[in-house]
Amino acid sequence: MKTKLPSVYEYNNFRKYLSDYQNARQAHDPGFSKSALSRILGLPNTRSFFTDVLKGKKVSGAFIERFIKVLELTKDEARFFRVLIMFNQAESAEERELYFDQLISLNKTPKRVMEKKHLFLL
Repeated sequence: MKTKLPSVYEYNNFRKYLSDYQNARQAHDPGFSKSALSRILGLPNTRSFFTDVLKGKKVSGAFIERFIKVLELTKDEARFFRVLIMFNQAESAEERELYFDQLISLNKTPKRVMEKKHLFLL
């Protein structure tokens, strides 16, 4: 039985999505560890990059594109993922609000009302 991978559209935190994705892939492919993922992202000399990202390390544009390739996201999923990262890494409330509006318009899943308390737990 193939493990179902999580949908990026179900997340408002890209780090949680990456963690869940890696866990789901590793359940199907034991070699898909956090350190293996760092190597796949093109960082053969570091084993902790992915873990550092999960702990809050900022992700640059170049690495966003590498993640998209590794995650095998469709064009629409990739667009959502990029904005999700911008939303999570936003440095001001205005910036966060701008990206949040974009996330709503790009989301391909049935709409749910998100409680305000969830917006600021990032």
